[in-house]
Amino acid sequence: MTSDRSIIASDPSVITSDPSVIIGADAGGSTLDVKCQIGSETFSTTTTSVNVRTIDPKAFAKHVAETIEKLLPVGARQDRFQFCLGAAGAGSPAFQNALSRVLMDRWGVTADRVLVVTDARIALEAAFGATPGIIVIAGTGSGCYGLSPEGDMIRAGGWGREIGDPGSGTAIGYDAVRGLLTELELEALSPFGISTADELNLPNPTVALVLEAVYAGDLRVASLAPLVLKMLGSGDRVAESIVATQCAQLAGQCLRLAQRLPLAAQHIALIGGLTHSDSFVSLLSDALRKVLPNASVKRSHRMPVEGALDLARRM
Repeated sequence: MTSDRSIIASDPSVITSDPSVIIGADAGGSTLDVKCQIGSETFSTTTTSVNVRTIDPKAFAKHVAETIEKLLPVGARQDRFQFCLGAAGAGSPAFQNALSRVLMDRWGVTADRVLVVTDARIALEAAFGATPGIIVIAGTGSGCYGLSPEGDMIRAGGWGREIGDPGSGTAIGYDAVRGLLTELELEALSPFGISTADELNLPNPTVALVLEAVYAGDLRVASLAPLVLKMLGSGDRVAESIVATQCAQLAGQCLRLAQRLPLAAQHIALIGGLTHSDSFVSLLSDALRKVLPNASVKRSHRMPVEGALDLARRM
């Protein structure tokens, strides 16, 4: 496990007082972001995450807990932890309860000091706080989320890669593969197809070799998304068509949610790895404004881990 540890503290080696330890964590599909506050001192780290859909709660809790414990200085009392974790794929109450129980037992804290929610919930908190709004997530996966006036999470999409996450890195990657396969069958490779084959390490691609790379290898199809966005930025028409189509589908999901949350639909925040691309944000914003012309559409300027920290602070 690799870790990029960043600490802001006057003397991070020892904590001599006994303040609460406020901890927020964001466990996405590929990275785990943690941010802690002890008094005026801040500690943060980013490391490798694990998929909650493929691991049991005890193993997942152990990974998260060890990351936090290695980050914090000597003297940080675990029984003073106030912890909020937002995890991709942690929508199941059974998983949330099981994970909370493991952490409570490990740290010796009560239930009011551990909160496990979905990654969408902390992203909403980071983007809007108490203000109504909708977040559109576009990363490895995708989905649209908002809070009802009663505080309940309402969603559209976020179904997962097996059923389909339009506008996600996975969906864009699969479209890139489909495009390459189609061009191979037509025996007419475009610059886009050639670049996709190169990214797959197939200098002499065939349909059989592409299918083998996807089904028999260890390819993460979402890893093709950066190539598509790079080509989008350079004006490639095939890349533009793929991304525009995916963004239109994601905007359609947002429209369904907006019809249920009309007040929240006035403000839309974009979040996720793909939204770091200006070209992607431009196409997604255009698609959203087409279906919701009166909405304000902006990138979220706060990371989800900040939302987790805010929720932990209020516990």
